[in-house]
Amino acid sequence: MKFSQIPRFTRDGSWECDYTLQDFVRKIKEWEQTEGLEMNPDFQRGHGAIRS
Repeated sequence: MKFSQIPRFTRDGSWECDYTLQDFVRKIKEWEQTEGLEMNPDFQRGHGAIRS
């Protein structure tokens, strides 16, 4: 099978992002404070990670 023979799962579309980078960073910080979002959780570390 050739790559060109694989059926497409999605169609081309257009979308807009109305967040600036500063807004995005601000929102992440808000989620950390209000929702308990943890951007560096232990489970993403390697098996040999030392816990303090």
